[in-house]
Amino acid sequence: MIEQMQIIGEQIRKLRNQMNCTQEGFALNAGISLTNFRKIEKGTANPTMQTLYLISKELHVPFEDILYPQHNGPKDIQHFYTLISKLPAEKIESIFSLIFLITDIITNNTQPAGQLIIPHEKKFI
Repeated sequence: MIEQMQIIGEQIRKLRNQMNCTQEGFALNAGISLTNFRKIEKGTANPTMQTLYLISKELHVPFEDILYPQHNGPKDIQHFYTLISKLPAEKIESIFSLIFLITDIITNNTQPAGQLIIPHEKKFI
């Protein structure tokens, strides 16, 4: 998780520098405290999805460009949708339920209620 926060922070710093914007000016324009923004760029903060959304909006980039700087953009997303569109509706619903659960765990830094079983690996989280 710490490594991912550092990758996100580096991506934000790189994009902000491309805009020739200071940390102070950027944080002010994005509506984020300067202290929190500096921690995000250093990779020492665990920002909320809302904060990352504000940053992506100020950077004028898609949200996923911050979360997954090494992704292939729409191609990855399109491939994902192509794969799941062939599944029965109940499996698609299960996939999205799991995605929402993982997002909640990440953004709120919480543990799932009970045990989460990964079906193919039969491991408990």
